[in-house]
Amino acid sequence: MIIDQDNSCLAIKTVFEVAVNDPRVKSILKAGSDYDAYFVGELIRRSIAQGALRTDEEPAFLAEYFICIWKGWHESFILNNDPPKLKKMAHYFIASIAN
Repeated sequence: MIIDQDNSCLAIKTVFEVAVNDPRVKSILKAGSDYDAYFVGELIRRSIAQGALRTDEEPAFLAEYFICIWKGWHESFILNNDPPKLKKMAHYFIASIAN
């Protein structure tokens, strides 16, 4: 996968498109995604245990939700290069799940 050149995003999007019809590529992507979800989910579980986050949503759901939002923030930054807007989005997200 190309990740250090100008066309990196195109290469990554192509890999995801290929994954729809290629079980091997999909399993590689899913393994990475599962690890990310586990890692973020553990952070969320610990935050819930410490009382920093409300507990009416499952940690696995919040982890996947956060990962999806994070990917959107990355695209927003690429398109708009507006760090204050991203900071505002992050604060909004935190406020939506914090106690």
